[in-house]
Amino acid sequence: MTLKIPYKSLLLYLSLVSLYRLALDWIYRSVIAVSFAYAGFIWKPSLLLCAVSWALLTLFSCLMWPCYRNPENRISYEILFILFLISLVPFTVMVYAGMCPTAFWASNALYWFLLIRLCVRKRLFRAIKITGVMKRIQKAHVLIAVVLLLSVFYICARYSHFRLNFDLSKIYDLRSEAREYDYPTLLKYIFSWSRMVNAILIAYFIRRRYVAWTCACCAIQLLSFGIDGSKTTFFLLLFAVGINLLPQFSYSRFNKIMLCGFLALDVFILLWYYWSANALPISMFARRLSFTPISISEHFFDFFTTHQPDFFRQSFLRHFGFKSPYPSIAYMIAWEYTQMVSSANNGLISDAVANLGWAGIVVFPFLLNAALKLLDRCAKGLDERIVLSVALYASISLSNSFLFTVLLSHGLLVVMYLLFCLERKSSAPLRMPFHV
Repeated sequence: MTLKIPYKSLLLYLSLVSLYRLALDWIYRSVIAVSFAYAGFIWKPSLLLCAVSWALLTLFSCLMWPCYRNPENRISYEILFILFLISLVPFTVMVYAGMCPTAFWASNALYWFLLIRLCVRKRLFRAIKITGVMKRIQKAHVLIAVVLLLSVFYICARYSHFRLNFDLSKIYDLRSEAREYDYPTLLKYIFSWSRMVNAILIAYFIRRRYVAWTCACCAIQLLSFGIDGSKTTFFLLLFAVGINLLPQFSYSRFNKIMLCGFLALDVFILLWYYWSANALPISMFARRLSFTPISISEHFFDFFTTHQPDFFRQSFLRHFGFKSPYPSIAYMIAWEYTQMVSSANNGLISDAVANLGWAGIVVFPFLLNAALKLLDRCAKGLDERIVLSVALYASISLSNSFLFTVLLSHGLLVVMYLLFCLERKSSAPLRMPFHV
């Protein structure tokens, strides 16, 4: 039997990815390498680097084709496709710009090749039936919502005094202030978990038309943003509300809209820069989201391929008495390469080399693949609009944090449990409005 390839869809997809890459090229060359040269962004292209970067883009675009179509409705595909847009495509731009030494771009390419090939294979947990693992607790989401509400209210009452903030220019002041809060470790974990868990609950309650619970969770999210100014908290709220007011759609259609949206956003912020000479939107959406993490990844790679890896001693092994030979890795890397007292948090290949050195480039794709496959099993059968909020948060978290930090501190394991507990699409019909 001959396999039919949808050539028109494939051609449209590759064309949109190419246009997105060209827009990022333009942003990097005309703004990032000029206005942010002090941060180490350079522009030293060559014909060879141009050919290599476009070859990498073509290779990974073709490998990502199953994730773009996502016929099996898998959340892991959505996470990979978002990471492709915010990390892999900008990575090819920086290869072209001469920002990436040969050893780094070759290693990063190998890391991504292994990860994508592993994720598009059959499920690791194919034989596990979720309903047979444990009895689903149907009201767990209500209990979790109450715990989050009480915890965030306590932090607001004790520390931030129920502050609401809608000024994105003040977020770094709020973060500096939040670092001084001295609340218990467990409460810190709950507050960190609340960002994603609350977004899921908002999406779920909107789908069930639980208006009172929806309003309560939106209020919690706004209060959380007022505590530490996390952009992720604020934009997750907007995303969770916006996407769940849309009609039913497929992952494939959403991915096409998302790709066009990223392209439109890049064109808009570039035109805004030329019209107003204001580089803030480019700094927020292009530099900070995409280009800075890749630059930090190169710093991690350079340091930990020439020094002893940490071997998880600043991760879960510290709870078993192991001591790291380094101070805080994120602050150490920031000071080593920028002489700035800041936190260079990063994930993906940075996580791999920081903990296992050269071996991590091969080992970590297997670890991340296992986590994504388990997430697939927990999210199977849920409404796509609920799952996409998780995909967005997980993508950004994995891009900016170590895997075990995302699982534990950022609450991805808690998210898996919550997704496991939620009712599937085939369950009870929607309630009437204002039903709690």
